[in-house]
Amino acid sequence: MSGAEALGIASGIITLIEASAKLYRAANDVSGLPAALNDVAARLPLVQCTLVNIHDTLLQDSPAPEDRHALGRALEACRDKASSLEAIFQAVVPGPGASRVERYRKALHAVSRSEKATGLMEGILADLQLLMSTRIFQGRIPGAMEIEGKTPTRVVRQQSFFANTGSGGQYIHEGEGGQNINFGQGPQFHGPITGSLYFTAQP
Repeated sequence: MSGAEALGIASGIITLIEASAKLYRAANDVSGLPAALNDVAARLPLVQCTLVNIHDTLLQDSPAPEDRHALGRALEACRDKASSLEAIFQAVVPGPGASRVERYRKALHAVSRSEKATGLMEGILADLQLLMSTRIFQGRIPGAMEIEGKTPTRVVRQQSFFANTGSGGQYIHEGEGGQNINFGQGPQFHGPITGSLYFTAQP
């Protein structure tokens, strides 16, 4: 990969990270997001700053021929993760004028995607560490080692916040498998049933 190609990919990653950060900053209320997603968002400025330094270094100098392949692979991997992370922020962060229903819907998505977002951030930070180990960046990026120790190591499990604010029943299934609910009259059987069942017609 040439220096110009690496520069273009680095610029694209910066755009993706900046888009994720803007989505988060523009939200009126992020209190309903899982703690893990807020943790990921808190690391976006550090990632963006490091990427800008990487971009500026590539602008001033070209990588050695023997480093170009590894550099290109790391940049492409980082770009793919940044793109997936931006898509998650698009899906789960409520916009400035989001209604209660929209915030509720996005909160549902956020719970299921927080672990993936954490994994993507871990991967991005690992890619940056790999990039900064190449000769072109060694000793040229201020505060590069601050990346170490910034990786979120676990997804914080928070209590369910899906409260029923209206009237009527509310049925929430946070585990795996089916959820069978009898909305009408008559008995409901849970678990496996052996033997025969006989149903009589209503008179």
